[in-house]
Amino acid sequence: MAHAAYAVTYAIDTEQSITDFEVPHVIGFSSGIVKFKDGKIDFDEKASALQSLDLTLDSASITTYNEDRDAAMQSEQFLNTAAFPTISVRSKKVDAKKLSADVTVRSTTKLVSFEYVVGGTGKDENGKELLAVFLYGKFNKKDFGIEYNVMDESGKPMLGDEIHVLLKLVGKK
Repeated sequence: MAHAAYAVTYAIDTEQSITDFEVPHVIGFSSGIVKFKDGKIDFDEKASALQSLDLTLDSASITTYNEDRDAAMQSEQFLNTAAFPTISVRSKKVDAKKLSADVTVRSTTKLVSFEYVVGGTGKDENGKELLAVFLYGKFNKKDFGIEYNVMDESGKPMLGDEIHVLLKLVGKK
């Protein structure tokens, strides 16, 4: 890992950052987005390397572009957003292209592995320095106490247990 002396903190730009997710099921997948509430990225500019990140997602912002499905995702059967309004992602270990993070959903914390790519740095129209980072990971919904499923006529579950996530982060310095 790069030397921390060169780490610079970027605040998550909640307008430009988003989390995409997919849940496979029998006839395809369901997808949607979750917005960020806040967060930060520590980035070693000299080595162009990610040092750490600490992110908070707004679980009530989940949208699948289907009102009934959104209500189900916010319900006690899934995210229970009334009781657990946020999801957190806090890095534990960062290597060249992999990151392990404590992910907390519904007050359950599990270590999740992500692959990441630094998209680059630059300046916006106001001269503010920006950083783009993309993280891809997957986890089992049952690890976070989400047991809900729908059964087909033969009694087989229709929803997959594996959730794929892509965190698209833009940080501002």
